[in-house]
Amino acid sequence: MSGDELAQLGLAVAVTLALIGVSALFGAWRSIRIDGPAARDRLAFDEPDFTIDDMMVGIDGRSAVAVDRGKGEGAVVFALGDSLATRRFRLGALGAAAASTRLRISLHDVSRREVDVLAPDVESAAEWARRMQAAPLERRDAVP
Repeated sequence: MSGDELAQLGLAVAVTLALIGVSALFGAWRSIRIDGPAARDRLAFDEPDFTIDDMMVGIDGRSAVAVDRGKGEGAVVFALGDSLATRRFRLGALGAAAASTRLRISLHDVSRREVDVLAPDVESAAEWARRMQAAPLERRDAVP
């Protein structure tokens, strides 16, 4: 490689590093934090007919999970860059498992395969995993 080619390569690397630095300075890798009110607001906006009976916000501020027992549904709200995303599902339709204080919900979604919700303790993670897996009873309005 000649000296001219090395100078061009060095300049390209310097410009690339400068662009990465400017992106970081302006918040390219910043992520939004989730608290109870933010999760409730997002669910109300995305799913206005979802009634939150109970909710657990992850202690890391990256996700939250909620249940609507009346409809046998659950929802997860998670940070996605600088915004929040919501996925709604029937209880029992998705995989959910607890490992220590981590509740992992398998969404099998193209945009996000799994969401982890960090529970405050081991018991809470196990209880929420059980709730997510519990399929509701079928409702029967008429007797056969």
